[in-house]
Amino acid sequence: MRADAPVVVGVDGFARSEPSIGAAFEEARLRNTDLVAVHAWSDFDIATVFTVDRDDRGLGWPAVATAEEAVLSVSLAGWADL
Repeated sequence: MRADAPVVVGVDGFARSEPSIGAAFEEARLRNTDLVAVHAWSDFDIATVFTVDRDDRGLGWPAVATAEEAVLSVSLAGWADL
C-alpha cells in the first residue's frame, strides 16, 4: 500500500460507524492524504413495489438520493474540523 493512497471509510449513518469515521479522518491527517467516504444505498423499497404507478418508472430516486446524501453529510459533519 502506498503511503499517499487515499483512506477509504464506509459510512452507514448510524452512531456505531462514528469510531471508524474518526479513525479514518485521523489516518488521512497523519498520512497527509485524501479521505474517501463511501455510502451505498438502494432505491428499492419493497413497500412500493406493488403500488408504483406504471407511468412512474422510478421509485422516487431524486428523493432517495437527496435523503442519503444528507445521511452522508450529517455523518461527516464536524470531523474535518478536528
